This record gives sequence, C-alpha cells and structure tokens, in this order.
Amino acid sequence: MTKARKIVLTVVIVAAALLIIGGMFKIVPTGYVGVKTTFGQISDTVIEPGFYFKLPVVQSVILVDTKQNDVQVNAQVWGESSEKTPVYASGTIITYRINGSKAAWLCANVGNDADSLLTSSLVASSIKSAMVQLDADHVTVRSSIEPLVLEALRSAVIDKYGEDVVEIVKIVIDQMDFEDSYNNAIAQKSIARQQQEKQAIENATAVAKAESDKKVAVANAEAQAESDKIRAEAEASVAKIQANAQADVARITADAEADVIKKKAAAQAEANRQLAESLTDEVLKSQFYEAWDGKLPTVMSDGAVITNVGG
Repeated sequence: MTKARKIVLTVVIVAAALLIIGGMFKIVPTGYVGVKTTFGQISDTVIEPGFYFKLPVVQSVILVDTKQNDVQVNAQVWGESSEKTPVYASGTIITYRINGSKAAWLCANVGNDADSLLTSSLVASSIKSAMVQLDADHVTVRSSIEPLVLEALRSAVIDKYGEDVVEIVKIVIDQMDFEDSYNNAIAQKSIARQQQEKQAIENATAVAKAESDKKVAVANAEAQAESDKIRAEAEASVAKIQANAQADVARITADAEADVIKKKAAAQAEANRQLAESLTDEVLKSQFYEAWDGKLPTVMSDGAVITNVGG
C-alpha cells in the first residue's frame, strides 16, 4: 500500500470515528426538553435541559420548545355578531406554551410545531364562536372580543389535546371590522345618534335654565316679600316706639304741669292762710283808717248803721 493511500485511509477512519463519537452525545438547551427515539420509536421519558449520551445512528433526540411562543394567523376570519351582522378578524396573534411533561405524547400523537398544534381551522372556529356572543356595538371592541376568543381557544385545545398539554396565554387581534356597507350604515347611525344626543343636551340645558330662572325668580320674590315684611314690621315698631315716647312725654308734661299747679295752689293757700292769720281787729282798723278819707256817707238806706270807729 502506498504512502498516499495510507494517509487517505487514516483520514477516513479518523473522520468516521469523530462522526460516531459526535453522534453519541446530545445537548438539550435551556427552554427546551428532549424526546428520545430509538429506531424511530418515541420514548415516554422526557429529557430535561443538559448534556446526554445516546447511541449513534440508533437513537436520536427531538427538541421540543417549551418557551412562550407566538403564532400569527394573518388571513381574515369572517363570522357574525349576535344580530347576524357580518364581521371579520385579521392579524390574530396567539401566544402559547407547551407543557414539557407532555412533549413525548405530543411528538407521538400530534407534532411539536405551531402549525400542527394550533391549526388555522381551530383558531378560526374559536374566533367565530366568540363573535356570535357579542352584538354589533361590542363585537369590534378588542377588550370585549379578545377574552372571549381566548376562552374559546383554550376550551378547543383542551377538547383536542387534553388538560395541561398546550397553554394558551394570550390572544391579540390586530383588526376587527365590518364590511364597507355596514360601516357606512354605522357611520350614518352614529351621526344621527350624535345629533340626537346633541339635541337632547340642548333641550336639557334649556329646561335646566328655565328651572334655574324660575328658582331665581321665586327666590327673588320671596326675598322681596321678606324684605317688605321686615320693613313694615320695622316701621310699625318705630311708630309704636314714637307713639309710646309721645305718650310718655305728654304724661310727664301733664304730671309736671299738675305738680306745678298743685304747688302753686298750695303756695297760694299757704299765703292766704298766713294772710288770714295776720288780719287781726287792730290790723283791720288800721287799714280802715289808712284807707278812709274822713267823710261819712251822705246817703244811707233804712237800717244802715254807722259803726263807731272812734270808740
């Protein structure tokens, strides 16, 4: 055997050895589990992340992604609302996660990729069953339709694969809409409703203003009446006080005048008494002589008597 042939043979043997040795080991990365097959037969034992030995050629390891993943359905899914109004959903994103402990069963019975697990028909059926639960006013509202689709798809997945096999984490629908003719009708209805609501607001405002004006007028009238009442009561009170004051003044004046008259009368009586007491016979004679001119009366009537003033 030539030297060149020996070198080629050595290289082939080494390569084959490396290939065989390399095929004896398998690494299962984090976020995955492994499902071992022997001669095509799937083992029930699930391989956790790590470094594992396997028989080359005879055995292989299928990697199953257990991380949270998304699958998107871009096609329009048409359905109907509760009033039979045509509506569609498009751009639906399903977030799901495979239970690693069920990976061997999935590989043996279904497959481990999204296309085999969450088929377009399964997703479409769930969306349609959710649509029919809502009326036209709510079926295109994402916060209303997405929870219903999530519930419907979870139920469908459980019915198909069993409990705790595939977890549906979240549903996001990019677009929910009606056909153009219905959108136009909705637009017209919305305009009419807005006009009606505007008119209702204007009517309510006018009524409220009228009620407010009425209340103000009543309040003003009551305030004026109360003011007039208070004024009249005040005027009556003032008049009464003035009358009482005038009566008191008249009474005090009368009492004072009566007292003055009484005091004058008392003084006059006292003067008269003192005068009467002072008019003795001697005083009277003296006053007579002072007043008499010495002449006797020239004419005397019958029975006239001349008093002896000298004796």
